[in-house]
Amino acid sequence: MVGAAACSTRGTLVVVTDTTQGDDAVEVLAAPVDPSTVLASSAVAAGAGDSIARYWRLRWTADSLDRRFQRERSTLNSQAVALRDSDRRTPSYAAAYERHQRETRGAESLRVERDHARHESDQLRAGLDKAGAHLPTELSAIERASASGGRIAVTAPVVARRASLTLEAGVWWLVAVRRDSSLVLRATRYLVRAGSRDSVRLR
Repeated sequence: MVGAAACSTRGTLVVVTDTTQGDDAVEVLAAPVDPSTVLASSAVAAGAGDSIARYWRLRWTADSLDRRFQRERSTLNSQAVALRDSDRRTPSYAAAYERHQRETRGAESLRVERDHARHESDQLRAGLDKAGAHLPTELSAIERASASGGRIAVTAPVVARRASLTLEAGVWWLVAVRRDSSLVLRATRYLVRAGSRDSVRLR
């Protein structure tokens, strides 16, 4: 009975990572605190708050733009195959080709914007390192903040783009983690209910 009661306070959650991330996501972190708030506080403690906070914002912006670019590139590749197999003499082909060209230009703009954000974040990080600013890993900062609040952050490995976590009922922030302990995605807020078995996709 004790075991059953304990289990009833938890829920099971399967987290699915986005297919456009490639192999970047190796773990999923479930934190009882909002990572963006934690990282902003860590930036202030590091003595270069504005610069570090801006670095993380640029990193997240680049990640977000890359996800959009990868999704659009996948769609464009499918469109290219369909166009290749279509009859070029038909009006529908002309319309599809024009749409493909327009969306290709849009994807290229996304790529340029992503590369610019990456370049700025790399330059800012190099400046912070040169100045000797202490920049804790995102993962370690979140884990410490979770523990100080009396709840433990939970991680699970990503296998075939899925990670399974058993979590106490309550609000959790879910985020994918790279091999270097940096975050892949902006965190997703999720309410885990006792006894539930749910799934959520990180985008």
